[in-house]
Amino acid sequence: MIRLSWIALAAMFTVISVPTSGIAEENSNDEPTPLELFDQRIMPIFRSSQPSSCIQCHLAAVDLKNYILPSHEKTFVSLRDQGLIDLAHPEKSKVLTLIRMGDKDLEKGARLIHEKTRQAEYAAFASWIEACCNDPKLRDAPGLTAEERARPERPDAVIRHARKSRVVDSFVRTVWSQRMRCFPCHTPHEIDPSNPRHKAAIKTQRELREKYSDALVERLHIFRETPEATLQYLIARSRDAQEDELPLINLEEPRKSLILLVPRAV
Repeated sequence: MIRLSWIALAAMFTVISVPTSGIAEENSNDEPTPLELFDQRIMPIFRSSQPSSCIQCHLAAVDLKNYILPSHEKTFVSLRDQGLIDLAHPEKSKVLTLIRMGDKDLEKGARLIHEKTRQAEYAAFASWIEACCNDPKLRDAPGLTAEERARPERPDAVIRHARKSRVVDSFVRTVWSQRMRCFPCHTPHEIDPSNPRHKAAIKTQRELREKYSDALVERLHIFRETPEATLQYLIARSRDAQEDELPLINLEEPRKSLILLVPRAV
């Protein structure tokens, strides 16, 4: 009798446990919805006060936030309508390719600095885009007007020209190529002690250090060893300019950039 009771209890628990197990398994296989992925992974990028990885390749004019709207449906449709999403092959979407552009940066330091941000952005958008492309309602949603779409305020031409590679090319042609006009005060690394013609330049550098502090002489060294390093220095120093001094590169009033005014004063 006792044995039969135990068998009955075992059978009862077996019957009860079967649907419970099935429900747990079903829930564990549920994939996040496009909305859930958007709220969890895309909106933090939108709300962040930090610049996106776009800053690695662009000096200005564009940020990943510019392509995000508060609505996940409108964000997807906006990207789709601008040709930034490949419905047939979500993993080949142009917006993902643009995020990964930083992987090709020849400047190793910049790649490493922005790598974590870039990877997080790519993973977030890749997961969300794939989920959206699997949703027929989103795929076939009505388009947005040009005014409703999310995009940077600046025109595409400005965005292209704000790419660091374009800026460096322009800098090389218009500024770097003229650097020897500033020799040797602003280009000390160009001095070759073994070159007899540089004796006067060496003397000039020595006199500068005798007359002025090392800090002041160092500030005269505008040109670095490479165009990229020089441009980075000019940007960094301009950002740190004091209120009572003109920045080397004046973003508000470009014609008042110190780098332009100094040659005219000579």
